[in-house]
Amino acid sequence: MSFVKGLLKKIKNFRMAHEDAKLNRKIVGYDRLNNRYYQYFDEEGNETKRVCEYSSKFFTEEDIDPYWNAWLKKMQRDPPTEEQLKEFYEAEDKFKQSAYEYEKKDAEMMSKYRKEQASKAKEERPETSQTKGQGVEFEPGKWNPNAKTKKF
Repeated sequence: MSFVKGLLKKIKNFRMAHEDAKLNRKIVGYDRLNNRYYQYFDEEGNETKRVCEYSSKFFTEEDIDPYWNAWLKKMQRDPPTEEQLKEFYEAEDKFKQSAYEYEKKDAEMMSKYRKEQASKAKEERPETSQTKGQGVEFEPGKWNPNAKTKKF
């Protein structure tokens, strides 16, 4: 079974190399999402455009790795190296982990705060046996909206 997988991989690589030669492009690298980044050349061998081929059919601008984006937009002459990408990805993962921990701690603190506020509000609110209403003379069940009022 592994022989078949290896053979299929070689065929795929050969097909991609043939397509790259036909389109006069060179693969420069891959990102986390397995997107492929290419550099195109003209007939004299001068660099022309830079392109990202997405790994999925459903993509957005967010699918472009920010570290590759500067190279794509020609803000950097050279693409990021494997060491740079590894360093960037580690820093990004560390930032995401600290943000996750902060959000978890914040949710716990807010839950505790809400419980304290609810218990304070319950303690401050006196319990009455009367139905809530308005005015000092309010008596539940005595109000009749259809009754005529006394005119003075």
